[in-house]
Amino acid sequence: MNGTGKQTLLSDYEKVADNLDDLLKNFEKINFHPRDYYVDGEDAFNEAMKERGSHAIALNKFSLYLKTHLSHLNKQ
Repeated sequence: MNGTGKQTLLSDYEKVADNLDDLLKNFEKINFHPRDYYVDGEDAFNEAMKERGSHAIALNKFSLYLKTHLSHLNKQ
């Protein structure tokens, strides 16, 4: 068969999935406090929280995407 071999795909996806897991864990550890946003106005922290939440959702969706690919590859 043509195309990338199963072991290469598994290895590549596992590396990215592991790095993304580390990123998600470290993202949660970032200090995030309203006092860091007060100079930008009273709604700045709430807006920053919304943006941060959007990024967290996107990263978690990407994590699910990678895990789905890994699951399919492992079934082959």
